[in-house]
Amino acid sequence: IEIPQQMLHLGIIFTIMYFLLYYLLVSEEQIMKLIYRVVPFHKRHVSELFEEFKKIVNTTIIATGFVAVAQGGLLTISFLIFDIQGAFFWGFVTGILSILPVIGPTLVWVPAGLYQLLYVQDITAGIGILAFGMILSNVDNLIRPFVHHKIGKIHPFVTLLGIFIGVTLFGIIGLIIGPLLLMYLVLMVQMFYEEYMYQKEEFKL
Repeated sequence: IEIPQQMLHLGIIFTIMYFLLYYLLVSEEQIMKLIYRVVPFHKRHVSELFEEFKKIVNTTIIATGFVAVAQGGLLTISFLIFDIQGAFFWGFVTGILSILPVIGPTLVWVPAGLYQLLYVQDITAGIGILAFGMILSNVDNLIRPFVHHKIGKIHPFVTLLGIFIGVTLFGIIGLIIGPLLLMYLVLMVQMFYEEYMYQKEEFKL
């Protein structure tokens, strides 16, 4: 895995998401007029689709921020506990690297733990940092579904399934864009059913 390339891709994705959310908020009226002409749904459903899309993008950004704070905070705490220099700096670096799920934080805590074990020969600090590292690397899998459920009202199963599908199709980047794409697909299917299938069932009755 080419880590710099993966981080560059994720950085581009999040930059696009931030700009997308900004323009969705600033130019909402113009965008809605365009969507009304393009999307073959009733205006009420188009409005719901637009609002849900904003919520999904916003929730993804918020979840990523929570993960960054949690992982950076845990690493800072572990470094402070074991008296490792530059705790706050490396915590900040870990928070930035958290945009590269799973692999990102390991670039800090694995070398730090091994350094304490093999070079400093401080077994307690080395094992402690590695233990904290394994915990903080799994924080993403807990926080992201929780935030999507609480803020975005998205079922955790959809988030976890999106992560699985995303990783299968897109690799590490899929941890971020997988849930986003799956949630929007579910939303589109729901809109299609309400717009066409439900009306047909009512007509038959």
